[in-house]
Amino acid sequence: MLFLYETRRIKVTDEINQVWPVSEPLTADRLRRATVLHTVILETARLYPPVRFICQRSPEAGEGEIAGQTCPFSKGTRLLGSVYNANRDGDKYDQPETFSLERDLSDLLSWHGENPERMCTGKDLSIALIKVFCMTLLKHYQWDRSTEVTWNFKMPNLMTPNTLELQGFSAKNKD
Repeated sequence: MLFLYETRRIKVTDEINQVWPVSEPLTADRLRRATVLHTVILETARLYPPVRFICQRSPEAGEGEIAGQTCPFSKGTRLLGSVYNANRDGDKYDQPETFSLERDLSDLLSWHGENPERMCTGKDLSIALIKVFCMTLLKHYQWDRSTEVTWNFKMPNLMTPNTLELQGFSAKNKD
C-alpha cells in the first residue's frame, strides 16, 4: 500500500529523510519519530492483516449469527474469526475499503487490538521490524514500479498474502 500512490511514498520518504540523516545510524528514537510510516504500516495491516484468521475455543456455550441465521455452539467449540473481514467492517470503519492516514487505528485487530487478554506480545517488535525494513529500503534504494497484492480466498492460509513480490527496487546512486 505504501507504493501504490506516489504522494504517499513521497510523504513517507520525506519523513524518513527528515528523521534519519544520511550519515547517521538508525536508532530507536528515529523509529519512534517516523509517525507517518507507523500509520501507513497500521493502515496497511488493517487492509491486509499479517494474520488473516484467529481461532480460539469458546469458554462457554452460546450462539452466533451467520448469514442471518442463529447458530448455537457448545462450550469448547473452535471458533474461527476473519481478521481480514473484521478490519473491513463498515460499522466500525468509515469507507473500510479505502486507505486513510486519518483513521483511528487504536484498536486495530491485526495484532488483536488493545485487549490485554488477546494482545499480540510481538506487536511492537513486528512493527519496529517493518519500520526498519521500510526505512532501510527507502533510504538506500529507489522504487520505479508497484504491483498489487493478491489474495486467494479459495485456498486460504493464516499468513499474508498468497503472493507477494517486491519489484522495481534498485540501489540508489551514491553521488
